[in-house]
Amino acid sequence: MEDGLYLVTDTNLFIHNLDLLRTIASTNVGSEELIVCIPWVVIQELDNIKNRKRDPVWRDAAAAISFIYQALASKNPRARTKDDVLPGDILNTNDDHLLHCCLSLKEQGSRVVLVSNDLNLRNKALINHIPSWSAQQVESNLRQRLGSGLGRCILPEGDSKQEVAQKLDTVSEAHQSREEACNEMCNILRGTLTLVLESELKSAFGDLWLRVVAVKPPWTEVTALECLLKHWIALTGLAFKRTLKPVVENLVSLLKSRHELLDQLDTALGLSIDLCSELQLHYFQLAEDVSRLRALRRGLRGQSGELSHQE
Repeated sequence: MEDGLYLVTDTNLFIHNLDLLRTIASTNVGSEELIVCIPWVVIQELDNIKNRKRDPVWRDAAAAISFIYQALASKNPRARTKDDVLPGDILNTNDDHLLHCCLSLKEQGSRVVLVSNDLNLRNKALINHIPSWSAQQVESNLRQRLGSGLGRCILPEGDSKQEVAQKLDTVSEAHQSREEACNEMCNILRGTLTLVLESELKSAFGDLWLRVVAVKPPWTEVTALECLLKHWIALTGLAFKRTLKPVVENLVSLLKSRHELLDQLDTALGLSIDLCSELQLHYFQLAEDVSRLRALRRGLRGQSGELSHQE
């Protein structure tokens, strides 16, 4: 195997941190390289996700597959696959496959780190004496190399240290901005739904509403939407039109997974705008909330355009 540090990369990195992997892979060859190692099981998982068109991250899986193909077709020295034959049938989980890949590389004398955002998988790696990093730790390692004079080993062709650092800053700032936009969207939804849901429940059930409500307040944005769905027939009327049910269901699905919500934030904002705009027709005080949601979406799309331009 080539000299360098092999980053055995979990599927979640390809879904949620593809830009970081691109930064590692688009670099000049040098000593102490970081090499993205792609286990066979990860390619299989990405293929399964890509084929599930109803999965919110299927497009991300398709983008990851395209990245892997380009890296392998161009014989990129910073991307390697691992297709070990597993011993017998004892390794039957994806985590087992990833750990076996790490152990196999160690047996061949390579330096290896398991990279995953899955804490329990990282626990398993540490139990097997395999170092483990999160995506954030990989990014920190890149920054340290830039600052310690090892930057030549990780510089993309044609880029200076400063330009690589700026790209890493851009990725970090974009993630932070998405987090902030996501939090604000959730706060708006929570306030809007609390106001409207309580009013509509009182109209439907009168003074007994607190006794009969399936999910009692205080609500989060998720529990408010779940409560709405549980009482959908009773609450369908002026404020909650029948056509809003798919909007509510899709929004609940996205809100339940933070990773998916961040990845599909534009979609979530669009659904939130659709829902709140309809509710605003009956609750005029929501006009400012709708305006804030639209401003968040415009800002997010503007930021995405800037990132594409920089790439």
